[in-house]
Amino acid sequence: MNIFLKIFYYSWFGLIIVLNIIAIIGMYISTQSIYETWIWLQNTYSPFNVWNAMLNILLLMPGIGAYVWREKRLESGKQ
Repeated sequence: MNIFLKIFYYSWFGLIIVLNIIAIIGMYISTQSIYETWIWLQNTYSPFNVWNAMLNILLLMPGIGAYVWREKRLESGKQ
């Protein structure tokens, strides 16, 4: 079970990273301008953009839950 949880949270975190990269590439393809893509990138991933931060945290929650669950299982000695 621990191995499955480890594979799950690594896969989940990787999926979220890939989706964010695909969004950046998609924005560049749709605008064909590095400057416009850079402005969009700054606005989207700004620390003041609370909605994007909340969405990313919400998307990461299953992976974080699997990580915490695995750590608790390892502490209790369940293999």
